[in-house]
Amino acid sequence: MITGGPGARRAYARLVTRTTRLTVVLLLNLALVAGLVVAGIGAHSIGVLAAGGDYLADAAAIGISLLAIGLARRAVLLDTLADSAAAAGVAVTGAVLAGSRHRPGHRGRGRLPRPAAHPRGDHHAGA
Repeated sequence: MITGGPGARRAYARLVTRTTRLTVVLLLNLALVAGLVVAGIGAHSIGVLAAGGDYLADAAAIGISLLAIGLARRAVLLDTLADSAAAAGVAVTGAVLAGSRHRPGHRGRGRLPRPAAHPRGDHHAGA
């Protein structure tokens, strides 16, 4: 048990996350299932095996909760990465566009190349 002032509960919450608590409960539940199955088989008791099945259903629900938490974290991480990539793309695009503007004193930068003169001197390909 945590003892201390008003901040002790917040400190405990920072140390023990929801995922950690659910993982501990899941492991304890699975240990109970294993114990009840062994005891039920040893005692030839369907009632004890049924209790083990009930605990197994609880463990499955906790496992689904942990899976949902993991998927939610992954989605948040992917959204964060996508936002970062989009921001980087905007920054790179802005830098490319800023560098492609014609600035006085910079010859040729940002200008399209002039077409080469036709070898025969005329500008019509069919002539």
